[in-house]
Order: sequence, then structure tokens, then C-alpha cells
Amino acid sequence: ADDGGNDDDGGVVIAPDPSGIVIKTRLRKRDANHILLVRRTDEETNGNHAGETIHDAKVFLNICTHPMIATPGPRNGLDDEWRLPLSMSDLRPCRDKTGRAALAADCILNPTVVEEMHADAHRWQFVCDLVV
Repeated sequence: ADDGGNDDDGGVVIAPDPSGIVIKTRLRKRDANHILLVRRTDEETNGNHAGETIHDAKVFLNICTHPMIATPGPRNGLDDEWRLPLSMSDLRPCRDKTGRAALAADCILNPTVVEEMHADAHRWQFVCDLVV
């Protein structure tokens, strides 16, 4: 869809730019209203994929950018709290590099957030923790 187009819900459809940042996590629980993601690497599971189910599926959170997402700033009158506007896509099925079923979602941030992430390790950790 073209940038600025409207969707059926009255929102705006945008085409985000990939940032090259992908957070790899695992799905731990899913029901009709909630999902629980746990940051975990293959090294922590010793590469053991036996018995892997959708409840233990890899989830890839793609950090993307678009200038229509508002810039971050302090929360209304609170000097020590940071407001981080973002847009999150629905989870969609995909495959990992080995061909196993996985899930993916896009998290769209203002481009300045990714610039700040690259400049500040604390900001990087904060954004990754928030997205997960």
C-alpha cells in the first residue's frame, strides 16, 4: 500500500523502512487475549528443537522506521519518564532460516529512535525490552 492510504479501521497505511534490527525471542504462551514472549537464544536451549510446538516457536520482531510515527519525548510533565510512540503489526506466520515454523511482527518507530539506539546502549536495551 502507498504511504498515507487509509485502511478499513480509519487508520493510515504506511510502508515502513527496515532498520536491520531483528529481536529474536520465543513464544511461551498464547491465548485469545495475550501472548507471552521470553527473550532466549539457541545457545540457552543447546540447540534442542525436539518437541518444539507453537508455544515454543521462534518470534522475530523486526524493528522498522517511518517518519509518520511521532518522535519520543518526555511524558506529559514528567521529567524522568520517556514516551515512546510505536506501531506494532499483528503476528504473522513465517519460517526461520532452517525452515521451521515461526512468527514475525513489525515494530515501527520514528527513525530518530533507531539513531539514538545506535548511539546509546541503555537506549538500545530500553527499546528492545519495551518491544518484547
